[in-house]
Parts: sequence; C-alpha cells; structure tokens
Amino acid sequence: MGLQLLHRFIRISFLRLACAALPFTDHILFIETSYDQAVLTTSKDGPVENLHIKIDTIDLFTGRETLVFDLTGPLIMLSRGRYTINFLKANRWYGIMFRSENIIDGVLHMSVEEKLIRTQPMSSSRFDTGVQVSDRRKGTDGYRLEDLLLMAEWTDPITRQNLSEALIKVKMQCDNSLAESSFVLDKAELSTEKILEIETQYEFGTNDSSQDITAIMTPKYCHRVCWTTELHAKKPGHQYTFDNGTVCKDIAAIAASTRMRRFHSYEVHDGDLTIYTQYNYDIQYSIPELATIRITAFQLGNENQSLTDTEFLAVEYSTTNHTDEYVLHKMIPNTWYAVRYEYMRTSPFQIYDEQRFVVESPKQNGTSADHPPVHMEFSPNLFYSPTGKIDHSLLPNVHVARDLYYKRQRVLVSVEAPCDNDENNTQVWLSDIQPSTRLPLDLGEVVCVHSPRPFCDQYYMRRDKAPHCDTKICYTAQILIDNEFYDTEQVCEDVLEHYPSSSHSCSYLSSLRLLLVLYYAKRLTWR
Repeated sequence: MGLQLLHRFIRISFLRLACAALPFTDHILFIETSYDQAVLTTSKDGPVENLHIKIDTIDLFTGRETLVFDLTGPLIMLSRGRYTINFLKANRWYGIMFRSENIIDGVLHMSVEEKLIRTQPMSSSRFDTGVQVSDRRKGTDGYRLEDLLLMAEWTDPITRQNLSEALIKVKMQCDNSLAESSFVLDKAELSTEKILEIETQYEFGTNDSSQDITAIMTPKYCHRVCWTTELHAKKPGHQYTFDNGTVCKDIAAIAASTRMRRFHSYEVHDGDLTIYTQYNYDIQYSIPELATIRITAFQLGNENQSLTDTEFLAVEYSTTNHTDEYVLHKMIPNTWYAVRYEYMRTSPFQIYDEQRFVVESPKQNGTSADHPPVHMEFSPNLFYSPTGKIDHSLLPNVHVARDLYYKRQRVLVSVEAPCDNDENNTQVWLSDIQPSTRLPLDLGEVVCVHSPRPFCDQYYMRRDKAPHCDTKICYTAQILIDNEFYDTEQVCEDVLEHYPSSSHSCSYLSSLRLLLVLYYAKRLTWR
C-alpha cells in the first residue's frame, strides 16, 4: 500500500500542467444556436486516447447549472468535434464552459473556454443581442462636433438583467499609429458614452453683419474608427463572453454654422471694468449659447514681480441666462491695468475669441490716472538763436517716450503720419535700452500749414505746393507682456497747442530783438 502511494505521488509530481500553451487540446471554432439547442463545433487537436471533454451550461435567467457532457475513452470518438446541447429554452441567455484535457507523454494539457450564447426566439427570426453601439457627432450640451461620440445602450431588459456588462474596445486608425481605448456599459446603467477627441483642422468663415460663423472641420491625423463589442456574464469563478462583432467607419469632415458673441467695447467707472458684448439670438440656431467668459487683469507700472491678490483680478461668467455686460470689480483708482478678455465655447464646435488691452482706472476725482505707459514730448517753442536768426535745429520736433514706471517692458508705438505727402506710418520700439526716441515727423509742415510763422517762408521756399496736414498726431501703443501684445486706446495730441499762434511768435521775436538792441547798446556805453 505504501509503495502504491509513493508511486502515485511520483507520477503526479512528474506531470507538468500546460494550459492551452500548445495545440494539444480541442477548442471551440464556432457555435450555432436554434430556439431549443446549441451545436458546438470544435477542433481536433492531439490524440484521442487520453482526451477528456467536459461541457457545463448555466441558465443565466434561472441560475441553474447543468453538466451536459463528461466524455473520455471510446465515447468521445463518436462525438468529437461536434457537440449538441438539447432542451434549451427559446430566447434565453446561457453560459457554456468547454473544458478540454489531454495527457501526452506524461504532460497534462488543459484549456478552458467560457462562452455566452443566446437561443433564437420562437416566433421571430430577428435576433437581438440586447446591446447597441452607435456613433454620432453631437454639437449640443457642451459636446463638440469635431469629436466622435460613441454611445452604448441596452436594447433589451432581459439581456441587461441576465448579463453583467458590455465591453467596447475602440481602435482609431491614425497616420502611422493606432490609438486604442475601451469603455464599459454596466448593467446598473441604461447607457453610457465615450468621447473620442479628434485633432481637427478648421476652415472658418464669418459674417460680421449677422455674427454668423461657419466652420469646416476635417480630421487632421485620424480618419477611421473601429469598435468591437464583447458581452460579459460574471459568475463566481467564471466569466462568460460573447463576441458581438466589429464595426468600422470612416471619420468624415463636417461643416456647421452658429452665431458668435462679439466683443463691443469697455469702460471703467468707480473701480468697475464693464465689458459690453453683443449676441443676437436667431431661431435658426436653436442650440443654446453654452459659453464661458473669463476676464483677468493685473497692474501695470508695478516693479514688484510677485503679484498679490489685490494686484491680480479675475472673474468668470457663464453666458447662460446672462446679459451682454460683464463686470470686473475692485480696480484700484489711479492705476493702469493689462486686461485679457476670453470667450470660450465648445458647442456646436470649438470657438475661442480673445481681446487684450490696457485700461486706466481713473483717480477718485475722475481725472486721468498718473503715469500712462507712453507719452509725447514736444520741443520748446523756440526757433531762434541768440542772434535772432532762425535756427533750423530748433524747429518743431517730437519725441515719444515710455514712462519710467514701466521698466523691463517693451512697447511698440505706432504713429499715424499727419500729412498727406507722407504715406508711411511710423513704428518704434521703446525699451530699457531706448526708452525714448525722436519721431521722424516734420512738425514744421503741420505748424506752417495751419499757423504760419516767420520761418515758414524760408522753410518751404523750395516747395511747389503745401501739403495737407492734420493738426493732431495720433498714436497707439502695444505693451509686450509674456510675448503677447496688450493694446492701448488711441491717443491724439494737437500740435498747435504746443506751438502758440504766430502773434505770440511775433511778440516773442520783437521782445527778443528789443533785448538784443538793449544788450548791444549797453556794450557800447561800457566802451
């Protein structure tokens, strides 16, 4: 007895277990079902002498388990490769466990497959697996038309009750790559969805009068999507699966139109920055405007690099049920701010609009804030040398300068040409290296055309025709902050206010000549 036990122990010890590692076990090729039976067609791998086939079923509606086949030896020769399971209920889900064992040269090979089947209905030829996966483009409720929306839903309450979940495996075929993902439809939910974000190329067209914007959206890299659905029924120690097939579709370009909110204007009053926008609702676009408006502002002319809560202001609004006015509070009086306005919308497609500008929060008495970013410096109203002759080096000129409070910030200033004989506007950069520069403008033209001076005849003696000049010089500035420009409002200054009328010049000239006469008279007296 002891020798027999030792021999049995040694025999088992030398048995090596190989689970479906080599084609020495039978496996399921396909399953056919009718309303009352299922036929399993299997492979015939390996010899039959030590083959052992076992087939169990479980009725997923009742939970009843049944051992259908337990075959070895001569019995298996009669049915190997085709196994018929009878006495099934119509239109019902079953789990089938197919177990194949074979001992070859002392090695135990074993494989286990667990499959789901559903028998055919009695009165209809339509076979419903109970789960449907569909694709669509959705441009409402915050979804983007650019993206592909996959929705999985239970279509049969019995399937949802009997099974555990549906696993959807997704593959997007992209240029030189394959993007894979998956999502699960659980029996606890009626439906679920998966958003496939697709990088897109846009072609936009706008209509300023109607605020319409049209977009043609074309996938940039990924052009085809496939999904495979697997149904799962989980029981203790088992997971039965059903392959519900694979569907493939091309990802096509899509076009859509919608209405866009426009940035209109802004103003600052009592520390509140109010931004006025415009959105004209049209019944043609029944999609609500689900958008976000964000306003941020930070102080300018502040050398402190670390911004405090007071120095940095921010607010965010939803456009849903909101007016066209959006307010940023708590601006400090007598302060300049760089402001960013952002309009962000995802439905029906992605829209982003941004405005960057500079505003002043006036003093409490309503006067302008100190230290504007840029100002003009006009030359003195002195055109004569001590001898009383016209000095052309002293003729009218103007410098544009960056304020001292704006160190470390580069400013691009654009100046409009005041005279029609100069078609080119002037652009200059102001920086720490060059905070001020003389503008290449001939202010003598402006002065002489509108308010003739004694020097004007000599100054224009070679001109055939006097140009037409505006008395105002207008400029705008763009402050460069983190490689982004913030625009100031246009500022205009009247040249003639800096150079009084000719009567003043003549009185000045007369006084100057009188002083020179007295000066030379005194010198003669001293002699």
